[in-house]
Amino acid sequence: MKTPYIEQYLIDVQRQVTPTLLVTLAYLGNMGHDIQGLMDNNDPAVPGPGSLGNVPGSLRPFPAFGVIQTNSPWVNSAYNGLSVRLVKRISHGLSLNQVYTWSRSIDDDSAIRDHAGDTQFPQNPYDAIADRALSIFQMEHRSVTSFIYDLPVGKGRAFLNQGGVADAILGGWQVGGILTLQSGFPANTSSGQDPANIGESGYERPDYTGLPVKPANQTINNWINYSAYAVPALYTYGSVGRNSVIGPWLGNIDLNIQKRFVVHEGQYLEIRFEGFNTTNHPNFGLPATTLSNQATFGTITSTTTNMRQLQLGLKFVF
Repeated sequence: MKTPYIEQYLIDVQRQVTPTLLVTLAYLGNMGHDIQGLMDNNDPAVPGPGSLGNVPGSLRPFPAFGVIQTNSPWVNSAYNGLSVRLVKRISHGLSLNQVYTWSRSIDDDSAIRDHAGDTQFPQNPYDAIADRALSIFQMEHRSVTSFIYDLPVGKGRAFLNQGGVADAILGGWQVGGILTLQSGFPANTSSGQDPANIGESGYERPDYTGLPVKPANQTINNWINYSAYAVPALYTYGSVGRNSVIGPWLGNIDLNIQKRFVVHEGQYLEIRFEGFNTTNHPNFGLPATTLSNQATFGTITSTTTNMRQLQLGLKFVF
């Protein structure tokens, strides 16, 4: 048995555009081979009619047993990513850090145990390479922007810079935040039945009918077109690839505003107000993808982030 290993490649190019602006372009790639994954070593070699029970004449290679589950080194993976980073060092009261990644992660299986709806076993253990597809954690696009901005009010700034009561109350405020935008995660479809007659209904995928998978008016109540799929013919595997549906995108912004009130030399009171998911934007989870449950197929009933949360903090430093 080969030993699992990972090859990684990293190319990093940096350029200082101005004294306060740095742009970094990076490529990251890795490749994994012979990674452990679940395998049923007692599936019928060829789908067909017959009994799967523990009786003579069973279709299973070892008729006296049911599922024989093992962790086997059959999984391979590959990742390629292009990252662009822009860093603006603080000037004119603003500092900013922007990172964008465009990537693709592909594997035969993404986890030993069920991971966000991914299959635990290959649909056909005798043709496991057919399960090679997007990883369940694949994000094609991801952008994260963080910033800090000193409002131009108060001592040493553009407005109300003469001190006094107005400066003490209105001056010296600082605003910061983190904006995250990313593509949706893949979801795996299941026929919910066992047309192949191998005893693995949870891992058999449906067939395509030729109709569009994405509805014309895509909503959380109709994320996938049910008519685009059909239960495979008897004693056959489904033609739909693994992790072929992409879920909703994610967007979130956290904001904060803070100020220090100087009490004495070396002593100050810091007030900080923070909002998490400040816009209260709902980030929806993955749709239901089991074809046999027609009433719920293609509907989304969960979210992946919390609703807006606000908090106020006071800190005295002495």
